[in-house]
Amino acid sequence: MGTYNPGNPHNAGKTFNDNLTSSFLKDYPVTKAGYFGKAGNSTSVREIQSSDAYATAQDFADRISKGSVSTKNITHGWVATLADGTRITYRVVTSSEGSPAVDINIEKGSYKGKVKTQKIHFVTDKNKEGKK
Repeated sequence: MGTYNPGNPHNAGKTFNDNLTSSFLKDYPVTKAGYFGKAGNSTSVREIQSSDAYATAQDFADRISKGSVSTKNITHGWVATLADGTRITYRVVTSSEGSPAVDINIEKGSYKGKVKTQKIHFVTDKNKEGKK
C-alpha cells in the first residue's frame, strides 16, 4: 500500500485533462459513456479488476491526480485537487473488503470532457492472481 507523496510523482499545476494521456487511457480505457472499468453493483460505481487490486488502485490514483495543486490526507487515503478543480479521492480501505477505491469528482471543476464523475472500486480477479 502506498502513501501519498506530494513531491513525487506530482508536479503542481496539472488539470484532469492533462492526466488523460494516451498511455493512461491505454492502461485504463474509458467507455463511450465516460466511465472507467465495468459497471459495478450500482450505476454510480465502477469496477476495475486486476491481479493486484491495491497496486492497480495506487497506480491509477497517482497517475490521474498527477500535478495536483493541493492535497489533504484523510483516514486511509488522501484527496487531491487539480488545477481545474477536479477532486480525486484515493482510499486504501473502504467498506467493501479488499477493494480500494478512487473517486473522481469533476462536478465542481472546469473540466468539460467526456469522463464523468464516478467511484471506481479495484478488485482482485482471482483468475489473474499471481500472473503478470
